[in-house]
Amino acid sequence: AVSGDLPFIVQRDNFLYVGAIDCIGHGVPAAMLTFMAHYSLLELIDRRGNNILCGDLLLELDQAIKHSLTRQGNSDMYNSGIDLGLCRIDLTERKIQFAGAQIPLYICKPEGVERIKSNVNSLADLLLDKEFPYRTHHFQATGIEHFYLMSDGFNHQFGGETGNQKFSRSRFVTSIHKSYHRGLKEIKKELIVMHDNWKAAQAQTDDILVIGFSL
Repeated sequence: AVSGDLPFIVQRDNFLYVGAIDCIGHGVPAAMLTFMAHYSLLELIDRRGNNILCGDLLLELDQAIKHSLTRQGNSDMYNSGIDLGLCRIDLTERKIQFAGAQIPLYICKPEGVERIKSNVNSLADLLLDKEFPYRTHHFQATGIEHFYLMSDGFNHQFGGETGNQKFSRSRFVTSIHKSYHRGLKEIKKELIVMHDNWKAAQAQTDDILVIGFSL
């Protein structure tokens, strides 16, 4: 089974990398581009070590995939563009870095949900001649937060009373905050039920990936 969405989770020493990858497009070309992003990112982490910022990793990943597609000469088969949200977690000091290409980070606390915006430009967009730096955000985890990375499939699912409404980001934010007091395993079950009830008889709109973690 292949998909345009793919989770990225790898540990190197005391650092854990958690990412959500969403390839623009559908079908096998989208899935192959997503796996290209996965293994290229893994290679970069192993080669560059744990000192590089997440934003710099995304920029180098953007350059690597563009170079690979151009070199192979088959870039026309891809709807080029990869959305990616990446966290690097220092498991010793509970420090978190985040950088995103069209995928934000949600931080859920008892008082509310904060959305950390990503850069608006996707990775590996061959239509963009200029390279844009990706901003790295820094956080100190306290143990009370729930962190979420997700592709747009969940929020873009059509359904509801009329069948043609999108689930929307606001509904997702409301649901995870309402369920904050529950464990992440219970929240996962609730999200699955909520999605199924929302889409009802509608077909699934897109691939879906939601990653939740806490420290």
